[in-house]
Amino acid sequence: MMESLPDKTFLGTSYAFSRKFNTRNLEHYWYPLWAQTLSDLVAKAPKLIVAPQFPIWFVDNHASQESLDEGDDPEDIVETAQKKQDDLGTIEVENGAVNSSFLSKSTVPEKDAKEVVVDFAIIHLTPQKNNEEWKIAEASVELLVEVKRSVSRDMEGDNLEAKVLEQLTKAQNDLKKQAAHLFLSDANKQSIQTISAAGPYWSGTIIKRADVQFTMQDLSADYEPGQGLSDTLLYWTIPVCIGSPESDVCLDIIFNEFKE
Repeated sequence: MMESLPDKTFLGTSYAFSRKFNTRNLEHYWYPLWAQTLSDLVAKAPKLIVAPQFPIWFVDNHASQESLDEGDDPEDIVETAQKKQDDLGTIEVENGAVNSSFLSKSTVPEKDAKEVVVDFAIIHLTPQKNNEEWKIAEASVELLVEVKRSVSRDMEGDNLEAKVLEQLTKAQNDLKKQAAHLFLSDANKQSIQTISAAGPYWSGTIIKRADVQFTMQDLSADYEPGQGLSDTLLYWTIPVCIGSPESDVCLDIIFNEFKE
């Protein structure tokens, strides 16, 4: 009788912790574990998909105008926009920001786009059937995941906890900027669930538009809601480890917040 294999969570964790394969303790070896974990999370949700290395971008109208004022050739901008259209399809623009629903309306010059690439995102897709052909009518980002490398394999106790928090903080700072990009790209988006990860350890929070107003203003000259803005101090859940009962409970909570 063939012996049963360990589950994929164990395999992915063992692979990333392996001194044989991940000799340099790189974060990229943790991507398979997170890809599997997120895929399992949405496996029974037909409208949710996992998007690795997901780009979020917006166009700053002030920056675009400054480029033209400084003498950029309009023909070059048109060619760049046409290339973006050829590669990705046309992109809806609303108030100078790219609408993350990805509905096709018009193009924008790629050279003025401000972009971040998120390690993983979970996207809610709304399909629509027209003339016997299925198309995507809307797409909404439901979760952002930023993964950093794990701490040293030899750490334990208080040292382990301190280093995990240090790595998670790096991911959390990145997520604030990523959330700000998302809000600038979609004027209707009011909040986003996030996961900060350090190898198998992770923590989560919901970032609201009002939480990152200073960061949004810092990123975009178009965003000027008022003076004296500041970002809100975010409170993250207690770190848990993938595969633990605590992690499973926290993932269930995140899943239950997704759009139906």
